[in-house]
Amino acid sequence: MIATGIEPTSGIQITGIPRQPIEGVRLENIRLEFQGGGTRAQAANLPPELGAGYPEPGRLGVMPAYGLFARHVRDRELGNVNLSFEKMDLRPPLACLDVDDLEIDNFKALLMRGMLAAKFVAVKNAVIQNSPVLDGVTSQ
Repeated sequence: MIATGIEPTSGIQITGIPRQPIEGVRLENIRLEFQGGGTRAQAANLPPELGAGYPEPGRLGVMPAYGLFARHVRDRELGNVNLSFEKMDLRPPLACLDVDDLEIDNFKALLMRGMLAAKFVAVKNAVIQNSPVLDGVTSQ
C-alpha cells in the first residue's frame, strides 16, 4: 500500500479496549507520506477511550504519532513499513500503548533531529529486527 498527503488526524490507528484487545494484526509492505506539522504537545496527546463507539479519526483528535498508533493490541506484526512526512513533524512515527507480542521487521521512518522513532508504553514481548531507526527504544 502506498499513500501520500495523509492528514495529521489520520494514519494507521489500531485501537482495542482494555479487556478486549485487537488480536492478530499483520501490516506489511506499506509506504505512507503524511502532511506533517505535528507539535511536541500533540506528541503527548492520549486519545480518549471510546468503548463501544466507532473510532472515527475525527473523534480521536490528532494522534500522538504521525504514522501508526496502537493501543490494547495483542499479537501484532509490522513488516516492511516506511513512514515519512512532507513538512516538519515533532511526533514520533510510531506509538504503542498496552501492546503484547509485538514483532517489527524492516521499519523505516523519517525523524526530526533528536526525536525518538517510537513511544512504547506497557509494551511486552517485543522483537525488533532490521530496523536501526528503533535502536534504543524501550518500553516505559
